[in-house]
Formats: sequence, C-alpha cells, structure tokens
Amino acid sequence: MQRDHSISRRKMLELAAIGGIALNSSIASALAQPAQAKRIERLDPGLDTIIATSEPIRVLAEGYGSDAGPTEGPVWWKEGGYLLFSDIGNNRRIKYTPGQGATVFKQGTERANGLTRDTQGRLVACEGDTRRVVRIDADGSVTVIANGYQGKRIGRPNDVVVKSDGSIYFTDPAGAPASIASRRISARCRCCRIPF
Repeated sequence: MQRDHSISRRKMLELAAIGGIALNSSIASALAQPAQAKRIERLDPGLDTIIATSEPIRVLAEGYGSDAGPTEGPVWWKEGGYLLFSDIGNNRRIKYTPGQGATVFKQGTERANGLTRDTQGRLVACEGDTRRVVRIDADGSVTVIANGYQGKRIGRPNDVVVKSDGSIYFTDPAGAPASIASRRISARCRCCRIPF
C-alpha cells in the first residue's frame, strides 16, 4: 500500500509557522523566563485566512540553534513528506518527518540560512559563509545563481523566495550599509537591487 504524502497548503503553513516558532525555543529557554503557554500572535488579519490563532503550538524538535546562529528557513518537501530547516550556528540542515522526528539531513551547509524551492522544485539556499545564493539539484550538484551585484560581492544573503515566473528574491542585510537590501534574480539569472 502506497502512503499518501500530500499535505494541504494550510497544514504546510501551519507546520512552517509552528516549526519557526518551536525551533527557536532554545532562545526562549535561554532567557530563563517563567514558562508561559505558547501561542500564535497575529500581527495582520490576513493570517486568519491561513490558520486560527487558537491552534495549539506543538514543539516539533528541540536543541537546535546556538549563539552562533538560530534556526531558520523552513521549507516543506511535499514529495517526501518532510520539512527541511537550517540550523545555522551548527552548520547543518535538519529534516523533520512527521511521526519520525528530526535528523541531520546535511552537515556542512556553508551556514545556509533561508531556504525555498524554485519553480522546478529544486532547493534554493542563501549561504552565509560563501556569500552566495545557490540552487541544489536532486543529485546534489550546486549551481551558484548569485554571488555579486554591480561588481561587488553580496554580503550575507539571508531570506529567499521564488515568484511564480521563476524570479528569485533574496535579502542581503550585510550588503547594505544603511538598510536591508533586497535583490531580484530574474529568470535569466540577472541580479538587480529592489529599492524599499
């Protein structure tokens, strides 16, 4: 009998939201505040169309993140039925599979931060140590899709999203002295700055 790995958009967003909150629990415990019930804080009414703020928060995994960097970049891998996220400070990518828990998916990620998937389903990662945005194919081959802008190296790419037309947008806070810079890589792999 074949197992159905499909997941609804709502469930995926719930897992990503819970994952982002739960995975950063090491920060909360480091603050040594009295235990309070975890809850979803709604900053925009649009959240109500995705998840109810009354939904319970479940801790999926603990012990990730460190003083050298938090956990970030949750991305759902629908075909495999698992969630990937970056454990930046420990330089690894973690795989969480419902019902099985969390395992190290890849050690040595160049302190990757933001993760997403492109329109063909390939992993896109912002690598902090190498100061580049890369695409990782299913066979593990890596293609650099951005490492500079206007003749200068990008600083430390942080978060990344892919638009339906294939354009990749990423933030580069270390590359912008006065403010966070956002960059766009067109489907033709041309990098440009997006003003805020």
